[in-house]
Amino acid sequence: ENLFAEMTSLYRLDQISASDGKADLGPLPATSKALLWTLAVVWAGILVYVLRESVKKKKAAHGR
Repeated sequence: ENLFAEMTSLYRLDQISASDGKADLGPLPATSKALLWTLAVVWAGILVYVLRESVKKKKAAHGR
């Protein structure tokens, strides 16, 4: 029981948060923001490529 009490105290499992367990962690670091923007740009590029290829295929099919 003593070990259990020490572990719950160590990891603060015995504390009840009044904010439903959601803590304000502050703003994202600049590197995280850069990574998210890079991922967004890459996905947008992939979408543009796929759309462009599908338009090319439709034009080629109608041109026959």
